[in-house]
Amino acid sequence: MRLSERAKRITENLTSKERLADVIGALGIDVTREFKFTLRDERTASCVINNDGTVHDFGDGSHHDFVNVIQIKDGLDFKDAVMKAEEMLGIDDTGSVTRVFQTPRLTKEEIAKTQEKITDPLDEEYVLYFRRQSFDKQARFREFVRKLMPTGTAEQLKKMVKHFEIGYDPKNDRLTIPVRNAKGAPVNLFKYTPYPEKRDDGTILPKVRYLSRRERVLFNLGVLRHAPKTLYILEGEKDVINATLSGKAAITQGAASNWQPWMAKAIVLACRYFGVPMPRIIIIQDHDKAGLKAALKIYKDVKKVQKETTMVFWQQETADHIGRHIQKDVAVIDKGLPKEVVKKGFDYTDYQYYLSNKQAS
Repeated sequence: MRLSERAKRITENLTSKERLADVIGALGIDVTREFKFTLRDERTASCVINNDGTVHDFGDGSHHDFVNVIQIKDGLDFKDAVMKAEEMLGIDDTGSVTRVFQTPRLTKEEIAKTQEKITDPLDEEYVLYFRRQSFDKQARFREFVRKLMPTGTAEQLKKMVKHFEIGYDPKNDRLTIPVRNAKGAPVNLFKYTPYPEKRDDGTILPKVRYLSRRERVLFNLGVLRHAPKTLYILEGEKDVINATLSGKAAITQGAASNWQPWMAKAIVLACRYFGVPMPRIIIIQDHDKAGLKAALKIYKDVKKVQKETTMVFWQQETADHIGRHIQKDVAVIDKGLPKEVVKKGFDYTDYQYYLSNKQAS
């Protein structure tokens, strides 16, 4: 089914102003009794919900549906906004509503408190707690660090542990790394385990986790203070850590789907904050559909702020496919890389591991 048809299906499920107000409220937007709300950083309401379940924007006189509201609020593209709306409303691929949407009832004060909790920096003592725990669990800590950086020497691992302030969470059996903004304040905590826990229902917890309801920023953005000539945008904190180990300046949005348009501007603002020139950008994501999609999205946004931007892929076939549309900004990371090595999900850490084994042999 086409995206436009799916969006229309969503709108058909939100034909009353009361129901639309409920789902907009679930996005963390405070809707007044007059069905007015602010959609951007404004002091007065800029939007009102009409009787037919549409939204009138006083700012430019346009009309929005729920998908458009999600796009503006969360900075998502059309496809991702449609998927989020379907998830919220419980609409499956056939168009059937599989569950009843229930709005979390939050007061204006509760919403404000939630926002405050999201943006407030973590206490530095909280970060140091996990660093101290790593000394008490040295054997487990070292095992996890070795899994995190499989190609590093003992001296390199020691240096990276100090650089990234890697700690250990004994309760959840995970490494911890503070995620800091450009000013150096810790705003989230990246948690990693090579041995994810299996739940009673058979599902497996992800290898990577974060603190819930915390501000998300680009990981390792502080590397820009050193004025690197080239900055790599990789997929995942593990790749950034291993790139740093090999002497490269790298940042990440985290998972492929985490990239948001404002992140390109965040790189510019960080450069201004540190008083350094904008570096050349090289985008390398994982070898799968999600990685390809992310690379194109990142390229589109970063190209607006840095003309010297290149997408690098793991196979010539992918580069040729993209190159038909974007010829001058596409490259292959290693033309001698065997096809049998580049399996689905192949990433920068895998590449470093391959090079290490190749050199050893």
